[in-house]
Amino acid sequence: MNHPEIRERIMALEDGELAAAERAELEAHLSGCASCRAALDGWRAARRAFFSRKRPKPTRAETEFFVRAVMARVEKPAFDWKKLVAPAFGLAFATAALSLAFPRTPADPAEALIERETGLYAWASQPAPASHDEVLAFATEDR
Repeated sequence: MNHPEIRERIMALEDGELAAAERAELEAHLSGCASCRAALDGWRAARRAFFSRKRPKPTRAETEFFVRAVMARVEKPAFDWKKLVAPAFGLAFATAALSLAFPRTPADPAEALIERETGLYAWASQPAPASHDEVLAFATEDR
């Protein structure tokens, strides 16, 4: 390993990213090479200075200023009626289309005959007919 490669691997050594064999080889070189050892010490000093620096806690005024600045940039969404009205019209259209495509059909053939002949359920207020003959008599009687 040459010196440029070793200097690139110093950061990986400090971050614990090297395999055991590479780590042992690098540590052996660092124990015998003063310039690479100085580079490692410089990296460790820079790392300590960067990560150990205490960050001051922002004051209440600084926090409020920051929040106001952020909120000023955030656009307030306007209420979009299309998002509410479009599904309602779609549902109404689908209901109308299904009603036209699949009209209500009576379950009893006698009811279908009465509906076709009279267009009304006039017998609905009367007691139910006892037989199909009564239904046919009712449907064919002249009013």
